[in-house]
Amino acid sequence: MPVFLVLGFFSRPAALALFAVNVMAVISYPQLFELECPAAVNSHFYWGILLLVLVSFGPGKLSLDAWLDKGKSANTAS
Repeated sequence: MPVFLVLGFFSRPAALALFAVNVMAVISYPQLFELECPAAVNSHFYWGILLLVLVSFGPGKLSLDAWLDKGKSANTAS
């Protein structure tokens, strides 16, 4: 999944899958719920927010998804 994010290919599904992995990691470590290590909680929180932003707004213009979508729309217009 990280490779897909770097390439910008299937970015939204990849980000959603990584968000699910992030949630599973938080659920798997009960120490995080006791706030014994606030840095770990913050790290998972920030990664979750970043991944949800990518799911919500997409990868951007410099992604493989945008390039393929532009090529597809150019072919249908012709």
